[in-house]
Order: sequence, then structure tokens, then C-alpha cells
Amino acid sequence: MIRSGFAPRTKPIARGNSQLRRSAIARKAPRKQRVQRIGDFPYVRSRALIDLFKTLPCQVTGAAGPSDPAHSNWGVHGKAGKIKASDVFIAAMTREMHHELDQGTKWTKEERQCVWWAAHVKSVRLLVAQGRWPASIPVPDIETYPFPIATPAARIAGSKTATSSGLPSLGGR
Repeated sequence: MIRSGFAPRTKPIARGNSQLRRSAIARKAPRKQRVQRIGDFPYVRSRALIDLFKTLPCQVTGAAGPSDPAHSNWGVHGKAGKIKASDVFIAAMTREMHHELDQGTKWTKEERQCVWWAAHVKSVRLLVAQGRWPASIPVPDIETYPFPIATPAARIAGSKTATSSGLPSLGGR
């Protein structure tokens, strides 16, 4: 079978013709970014605060810094979709612990929350005690456990993977 292709154009395309436009669909204007509040707490982005958390030792294992700033992975702290939690909700952890917290499979959700919360409280208390917390950034509430279980100690104590230190084990690490 012989194919002849397209027939040659008999008249040229006029410039500015609708055939040359990319699309007749109206494009949406980009959404404006908003500064949101988490309850009564402002959503904060601060490179200076992140750098302070990096200088701390790991608040889970006690390993000397620099540490990874591990943001909260839960909606109670402003995490939603591709949006990270506010920078005031960070815990200082080693890279290995941060990876286990975010992508690991050895801990349950409740154990992850307990480990992160304990490290977050220690990190915030250490920066405040040293007088290094930036004055322009509000200190988060670290007295109220935000997750929907009775207490973190009770949950970890009942865990099959809890160690003598009270933290979930890393399975031989």
C-alpha cells in the first residue's frame, strides 16, 4: 500500500490566527500563598531556627551533632500534603534516626509519635535553657502531648519492641 502523505497547503497560515495559539483553555491564575495559623499558633519558616537545631546533639541517642532537623509528620503541627510542619515543630536527631522515623518500618505510628515528641521536647528545652531560642519566634507548647493516646510512656511501656531506655528498639542497630 502506497501512502501519499498530506496534501500541500493551498494558502499560508495567517499570523495571529487561532491555529497558532497554544490553547483556547483559559489558564488559572496561580494561588496566593497564605500565612496560616495552627490553632492559635503561627506557621513559621526560619532558616536560623533550623540551623540552631542542627547544632544540637541527637535528642534520642545522645550522639554528638551535627544532627538532622526532623520536622513533625503529623497534621496537628501543620503538616499537610507537600507542606512541611512549622519550623518550631522540629526534633534534633541523627540522620539514621530521622530516616527510621520517616521511612522506617520497625516502629508503629504511636511509637514514632512518642520518639519524635520526646526528642522535640528535649530539643526545645535545651535551646530555651541555653538562651539560644530566637526572640522573634514563639516557643511551642511542650507541656501538652498532642497525639490521641493517653501518655507516651504508657504506650511505649506496652510496646513489644521497647528497650530498657524506654525507646522502641531499632532492631539490632
